[in-house]
Amino acid sequence: MRNALRSIVVVQWIALVGFFVSGSRADQAMDKSGIGDLELWHQWNMAAGICFWSLALLWVAAVLAVVVAEVRSTGDMGGWTALRLNGCRALAVAGPPVFFVLGTVAMLVLNMAGVAL
Repeated sequence: MRNALRSIVVVQWIALVGFFVSGSRADQAMDKSGIGDLELWHQWNMAAGICFWSLALLWVAAVLAVVVAEVRSTGDMGGWTALRLNGCRALAVAGPPVFFVLGTVAMLVLNMAGVAL
């Protein structure tokens, strides 16, 4: 189970980075006034969408894997609030939402400042 969770974490981070890179490239392909390469924007926008939904699916899989591992190790079905999230488990469950929000805020701030990535 530990190797599967590590694999999920690696792919989650690849999808997270891919989402922000694809979103940045899509933003560069199309100007705010609507002038730009529509096909290139569509291509990068689709890549960002695939990365986002892959990340969401992997996050749900990680949460389920952590819950199943906890239930198997303790045998307790009622201890949902007492899950032991340490190391790889914490990175798999809490990492993607936290870094998704932080990355989105960072992209918005950089976009408002006029910095092109």
